[in-house]
Amino acid sequence: MTRKLTSFLLLFTSLSFLQVQAQNAEYLKKELKTDLPDTSRVLILSDLSYELRRSKPDSSLVLALQSLGLAEKINYDKGKGRAKRMIGISHYLKGDYSESFKLYQQALVLSQHTKDTKNIANCLNNLGTIYHSQSSYSMALDYFNQSLSLRQRIFDSIGTAQCYSNIGSVCNDQGDYENALRYLLKALKVCEDMDNKEGIASSYNNIGSTYKSQGQYDKALSYFLMAIESLKRKGDISATAFAFNDIGNVYKDQGNYEKALEYFFNALKLFEEVGSKQGIAGTYTHIAIIYKDQRNYEKALEYLTRSLEIKNKIGDKRGIANSLSDIGLVYQEQQDPFKSLEYLGRALTLREEIGDKRGITLACISIADVFISSGEEEKALPFLRRSLTLARQIKSNELITALEAKYAQYFNVQGNHTEALRHAREALALAQMIGKIEYARSAAEQLYIAASAMGNYREAFQNHKLFIALRDSIQNEKNHRASLSKEFAFKDEKAKIEQEKKNLEYSALRERHKRIAYLLSVILTTVIVISLVIYRSNRQKQKTNQQLTLQKQKTEEAKEELEKLNGVQNRLLSIISHDVRGPLNSLKGILHLFNNNALSQSELQDVATSIGTQVVQVNYLLDNLLRWTKSQLDQVRPQPQKLTVNSIIQETIELLSLNAKSKHINILADIPEHLSMYADEEMMKLVVRNLISNAIKFCQKDDHIRISARYEQDMVMISVEDTGRGINSENIPLLFGLSHLSTKGTNAEIGTGLGLALCKEFIEKSGGKIWVTSQEGKGSCFEFTVPQVKL
Repeated sequence: MTRKLTSFLLLFTSLSFLQVQAQNAEYLKKELKTDLPDTSRVLILSDLSYELRRSKPDSSLVLALQSLGLAEKINYDKGKGRAKRMIGISHYLKGDYSESFKLYQQALVLSQHTKDTKNIANCLNNLGTIYHSQSSYSMALDYFNQSLSLRQRIFDSIGTAQCYSNIGSVCNDQGDYENALRYLLKALKVCEDMDNKEGIASSYNNIGSTYKSQGQYDKALSYFLMAIESLKRKGDISATAFAFNDIGNVYKDQGNYEKALEYFFNALKLFEEVGSKQGIAGTYTHIAIIYKDQRNYEKALEYLTRSLEIKNKIGDKRGIANSLSDIGLVYQEQQDPFKSLEYLGRALTLREEIGDKRGITLACISIADVFISSGEEEKALPFLRRSLTLARQIKSNELITALEAKYAQYFNVQGNHTEALRHAREALALAQMIGKIEYARSAAEQLYIAASAMGNYREAFQNHKLFIALRDSIQNEKNHRASLSKEFAFKDEKAKIEQEKKNLEYSALRERHKRIAYLLSVILTTVIVISLVIYRSNRQKQKTNQQLTLQKQKTEEAKEELEKLNGVQNRLLSIISHDVRGPLNSLKGILHLFNNNALSQSELQDVATSIGTQVVQVNYLLDNLLRWTKSQLDQVRPQPQKLTVNSIIQETIELLSLNAKSKHINILADIPEHLSMYADEEMMKLVVRNLISNAIKFCQKDDHIRISARYEQDMVMISVEDTGRGINSENIPLLFGLSHLSTKGTNAEIGTGLGLALCKEFIEKSGGKIWVTSQEGKGSCFEFTVPQVKL
């Protein structure tokens, strides 16, 4: 896939995935008019900036700057991180990658400091997009995968689908079509699970683009048409226009310029309808390339100039550089090196300004090519050297291959056939490695020229044969594409005829249905009269049946309740016999020894400590047991209220401090004073007490327990993390169930296996979730969420 098509694909993906959120813009505007705390105002300004980033980019930047100004005024680091990311997006959309990259990095540092997981994931994704645009594929994949991991962790489905799509696009650019399709299908599955119609349409389009890259035009067209059908049902005109452009590119690649122009002009009409300047400019470029391929240079320059004018108005620096380069290449084909170098030089200057390394490389290659073709090859060498250095920096094998072939051409023209031979061999090896036939053909041609000039006729003959074979292969591929193009055009016309036929059949069917409807109305009237007679006679019978059914239902409910009570009773007896009788028998034995003076003074002290520990354990057990029993009998109803998280945590730490000190365990709490949750106080105390008590139970001497809390969207997330012995992976699925999984602590402390089940039940009744991550030997981290206090 070409870089232009990749950028086009990413733009379409971003538009489609995030369009579903655009409806929030009006809501956010209304929120800003209300009396808000400054921190909330900062975040809403950033959110509104995000919603307007494409439709109103200038307004989006103003809002982001306002958000940053207010965040700096109140020293709100989380708000600073979000605002800087939005300012970075504004620069990215205008093609200023250097400034955008710097702002994303600053936003990432601030978000990591404030543990703003969502913004961390977004910043990582944005950085990956910049690396992708520069052909730094390994770096792009690294950032996309980091973002994906975080988005999956916070259950961000839309973000997860976006990451899958971005990873698939990188794989596509690398020629790894198998993995590209695998990730794009994952994105499609996530969108289907969410019933996200915009995301589904986008995924269809991306999959179609991947098949197009492989030359599987039939499949590509099929997916593009599915995307258009889905978008039409949704009424998404802008995204439909992008899909039309993609279909136009299929026909262009096949050489069916007439059909390609038909779809491009249809796309242009839709973009003009919705006023999408970016879409109009992009479509002008597609049309211009068709005319350039047809050697209609006047038309090509006309549409490229129109595209450039729009990009200048909207401040799209990268787009301006692309248009300047395209105009320069048209003049090169017209053999006007002066004008070609003028436009290519302007494009190079602009790419240097925005830090577009890949663009700089391509501009240098184009300028060098102009000098070589115009007989001024000595001026080409500095540009070739610079472009090769940059291509190696961004690790683009495709660009390096093209440059090695260009170097071979340069040295052949210079008469230095030894150097030409060396570079041509390198180009051929790389082209064969990455599967680029066109580059291999160019390399074989330069090898043939160099070897012939050096008198190495055997190698010259071999490479001449290779050149002819590759040239024929390319021509055969073009012929195959042309054949497919005719086939697709035929299918398209056939589809139109079929649709017209269906429309005629539908009209006839509609008339027939009208006649049938009249007849049915007569029959229906007769049926209604008869039904009324039958209804009145059956009414009494139905009433009797309803009473019998109601009585049966009550009997079934009573039976279910009795079975439930029996289950609670059996579980209760099991716990009492297993976990209450044991400690009480132990206490009974100790008291017997004490009464018979069978203990020394030192033994008595040890026994006293043991008795205290067992009494506390039995007390916790009975407390959990009572609450669990009430819960099972549906006698527990949450009574939520505003609670200060810090006070709940500190009270529990104080309660369990003796247990922790006895094992030399350090408990650290990092809870913001203002953090509040909306939950039942007793339920939260029980949950926190159970989690901290468990952490103490499974920690060794000098281990640490860290308790933290933060806002996560509209929830409060509380974490209890320890450095204890961890949990076997096989036991993790059993922790929150009633499997009676009870493991002794590091000092042989015992438990019921009931506490975590009770925690899960109370958290879910409060509207939250609880989960655990653990690695045996490295500690555990229990986390749960509850609703935050609504402003």
